[in-house]
Amino acid sequence: MNVSLASFCWAKKHDRDGYKWLPLSIHLEDTANIMVFLWEEYLSKGQKNIVMESINSSDNFEGLSLAIFLGAIHDIGKATPVFQIQNGYNNSHDLNDAMFNILSMGGFEHLEDLSRSLNRSKYTHHSLTGQYILQKFGVKPDISSIIGAHHGKPISSLNYLPDYDASYSAHLYQSEEENGIYKKWKKCQREIFEHALDLAQYESVQDIPSISQEGAIIMTGLLIMADWISSNEEYFELIDIPYSVFDMNYDEEYTDDRFDEALSTWEKNNLSTQWNPSKDFSFDERFSFDSPRKAQEVFINTIKQSKNPGIFIFEAPMGMGKTEAALVGAEILANKIGASGVFFGLPTQATSNGIFPRIENWLKRISESTSDNYSLRLHHGKASLNKDFQKLLENTRYVRHKLENNIDIDNIDFKEGKNYNGVSVNTWFSGRKKAVLDDFVVGTVDQFLMASLKQKHLFLRHLGLTKKVIILDEVHSFDAYMSTYLDEALVWMGAYGIPVIILSATLPGKMRKNFISSYLNGKKNFIEDESILSEIESSSSYPLITYTDNNNPYQEEDFSDIDSREKIYDVEFFDEGEELEKLVELIRMIYDSGSILGVMVNTVKKAQKLATLCRDFIGEDLSVLHSSFLANDRVDRENDLMKKIGNNAKRPESMVVIGTQVIEQSLDIDFDCLITDLAPMDLIFQRIGRLHRHEITRPSKYRLPKVYILGSSPTLNFDEGSKAVYGGYLLARTQNFLKSTLKLPNDISTLVQKVYHEIDGDMTLENETEKLYNQYKEQHKTKLIDKKSRARIFRISNPRGFGSERKNGKKSYTIMGWLDNAHANQSEAFGLAQVRDSAESIEVILVKEVEGGYSFINSEENIKFRIDEPSIAMKLASNTVRLPGVLTYLNRIDETIKELEKLNMAYLSEWQEESWLKGLLGIVLRDGKINLCGYELVYDELLGLMYEKEEDNE
Repeated sequence: MNVSLASFCWAKKHDRDGYKWLPLSIHLEDTANIMVFLWEEYLSKGQKNIVMESINSSDNFEGLSLAIFLGAIHDIGKATPVFQIQNGYNNSHDLNDAMFNILSMGGFEHLEDLSRSLNRSKYTHHSLTGQYILQKFGVKPDISSIIGAHHGKPISSLNYLPDYDASYSAHLYQSEEENGIYKKWKKCQREIFEHALDLAQYESVQDIPSISQEGAIIMTGLLIMADWISSNEEYFELIDIPYSVFDMNYDEEYTDDRFDEALSTWEKNNLSTQWNPSKDFSFDERFSFDSPRKAQEVFINTIKQSKNPGIFIFEAPMGMGKTEAALVGAEILANKIGASGVFFGLPTQATSNGIFPRIENWLKRISESTSDNYSLRLHHGKASLNKDFQKLLENTRYVRHKLENNIDIDNIDFKEGKNYNGVSVNTWFSGRKKAVLDDFVVGTVDQFLMASLKQKHLFLRHLGLTKKVIILDEVHSFDAYMSTYLDEALVWMGAYGIPVIILSATLPGKMRKNFISSYLNGKKNFIEDESILSEIESSSSYPLITYTDNNNPYQEEDFSDIDSREKIYDVEFFDEGEELEKLVELIRMIYDSGSILGVMVNTVKKAQKLATLCRDFIGEDLSVLHSSFLANDRVDRENDLMKKIGNNAKRPESMVVIGTQVIEQSLDIDFDCLITDLAPMDLIFQRIGRLHRHEITRPSKYRLPKVYILGSSPTLNFDEGSKAVYGGYLLARTQNFLKSTLKLPNDISTLVQKVYHEIDGDMTLENETEKLYNQYKEQHKTKLIDKKSRARIFRISNPRGFGSERKNGKKSYTIMGWLDNAHANQSEAFGLAQVRDSAESIEVILVKEVEGGYSFINSEENIKFRIDEPSIAMKLASNTVRLPGVLTYLNRIDETIKELEKLNMAYLSEWQEESWLKGLLGIVLRDGKINLCGYELVYDELLGLMYEKEEDNE
């Protein structure tokens, strides 16, 4: 009986339910089989093309061969004594002794003695020893470094690897001398290597192709994914420990059966099929209206006519249907380049939640036309609490349960509101590192920005993104810090040739230029033409499509037949009064005229103060919306606004909505009149986008749209709150160029470019005012430089900006060094915080005290003894609000956390026993308030969470 030496080495072991193990030979076969499956069923056609181009081949089989080889060789570093003597996690001595016994059957004896004398180090991790062993066999660094990186991070360079034969000989071969045991370990490693060559149908090591950085990153991600699946005991069980060599019949039929069982389990967990996008479909097949608008049609035709599409930036007025145009465009692009999914990124969790049902409906319509099933995921920190995503997950579980009972999907009896529409959730992609691997993903834009953040397992993020078309919406909201990460992520998408669609009401020309330049800089041998890029930047046409085709930038400006009439907006700068008294009177007048008024201010504090002054005379017709409401309350408020003043809503006679920037983000609501704080020009237009948004009958006084601008100052002494949010420089320039009459959409781009593109002498100011303006200008420049420099610390390098190796006079590039100097904190929370330049914050769950326990804020029912019910625990977990900044500044955040932990230990300790609540912090309000770190916090159902310093209340 011929048993390979690798069959006596263990790859996995545990003693949770009896002694179990997995021979290294089987794990390598399992992983090779999964690599075949992933190559054929997971990778998109476009990804395969990237890999094949990267190995200089047009033959799919050569890409598949490399995938097989990597799977069959990835854990060769485990065929070393330094790995085999490891105890494993919480394994008993008896289990370890059993492993030593099996090893001795294969002739690997006296390892117990070695385990007591051999010192391990960071250099002896099996991924690194595996890379070294492969290089000793003649595998080039571009391929061997994939093995070195398959646990998430590559080494810095070849210089990082020591000469193991000289320094770590006993670690690799159990002896410093070339004796019998030394040669046996060498033989074991050689057997694994030659078997991997044989499986991949390579005759020799020279047949293994070279690979570019782009291809190596995708293949590393694929190998990590395959290793995770083959290590998952739900798919590949560990087996009983053999008593003798005669029990070790691990032939090809055995591993094939294991793979078939694993595949069967995978298919039960996954209802979806790979998307094969069509190019022949009509607009009404995807949406509830028959034909695209003219602007949508221009955008779609621009994409259709592209030969080698790249990045597409679509600037068009609010409410023109950019989302639908982007989805149609994404389907066309996916067909062109062979993508099999879409990532749709938005600035916030709230906007991501808002778009999710629209993407689900779009996918449902695709499913209706193809009869295929597709996998969709919501991806942000609170996705598990989103009702729409939860419903989709529940429906998927329901269908899966029926299928497991051999009920055909067409015969499933849907009850209790359950429905299946061809869209499902693949639960394997749950978790922060795997979510982006799913086919269709809606999430915060951070998930895309983190494609340029040095973090372990970044390969998986690139693997997930490169199978998709990328859509990024509301990009105008990105600051310089976020844009630094966005620019680098675009460089990499350009390198891969992944299409990106960027949507915005309007962009500063410099930002538009940077996006185009970044994308093209990812291309090999691209030479930047500054004159063309200057034209890209200076264009003030509107609407505008800026795009690349065949690695050249173009602009589409011909919207002459656009179906939008010019609207005239009357703009008035209004003095609100020292104590807002004039503003309150203006609000009263507009409300009494029988109009729907929107008031958008720059800070929560001001919104609350203003609403307090207005609540008595407006009553139930007053709505307040900002970020300091409980998450559930905010969703309810947004839904209420959509019902009352959204598209086709039955509008009340009069209404006043007071809020902050959250109103300008994606809410499809419509005001008759608008009052807004001064803000940067592009955001002013975002706010104006909620004014006369739909074609409906208006009150006689506001048949023409009217905008009141608050907070202007001839001396540039702006409100401190507004300056803290936006800075004096942009406020000063916006005030200077904002006209008393706006013609939209024509004025949008022109005025935005004037604000963001300064020309010497374009503002005439008095001496003292000019001095203050110059101070603002310097502060603005310093802030931009600081933001960009801080963002670059943990940002990855450009393709071919790292990993160079020179051999025989030739320069090649590997993945080594890609993640050098990555931050030690690898958590999702750190990653999200790193790509946004925001102050530290604390979210808490709010409950109120009732007799014998606590209740939800808007209830009297005691839930203290019901938190083990999932519905109660989930509702609590989503009942969060962010504490005011005064409690989370650097000099106070530790004190706040300490006091919160003390309060939670005293009153909410039972939360730590529940999975939904573990690790979360809560606050129990007594009589509607609580004192925390010298501040009194009050939650008002109309106004949200408010705070005052305690002495102010005395």
